[in-house]
Amino acid sequence: VAGDLLYAVTQDVHYRVMNCFPEVFEDAIIYKQGIVYKCNEVVSVYSPVEERDPKTLQMKTGWNAIHNKVLVTDKLYGSELNTEMAFIQLDLRSRILYFPKKFDIKQKDRVVTTAYSRPYEVTNIETNTFPGMNVVYLEEDTRR
Repeated sequence: VAGDLLYAVTQDVHYRVMNCFPEVFEDAIIYKQGIVYKCNEVVSVYSPVEERDPKTLQMKTGWNAIHNKVLVTDKLYGSELNTEMAFIQLDLRSRILYFPKKFDIKQKDRVVTTAYSRPYEVTNIETNTFPGMNVVYLEEDTRR
């Protein structure tokens, strides 16, 4: 099913199912084939929470952890993947990650990568590109 996580034991690698296509012959499904993306990023997701400071009575933004250690797929550059090279190539201004829809990511949420510990703000979400997956656009988060 699209959005499911597969684990390759021999390679010790996780893959995310992006699409699944049945092969039909004489009104029966013979087999299913699909497209999988390698999970090459682990992230945590935080939701903004408005809190009032009891001393100054001013509103402050806090962060509530909603998902920890989510395996996602970062966008890939180029057509050939060399396993000897670093798998993630980072664009400092914006990023694209593929999240399963079950994680219910929203705009203005904060995504923190474990590899770089840099916070990113969710700026846009495409929901219809892949069944079971959201394409999440991130930009560097300057909020405190």
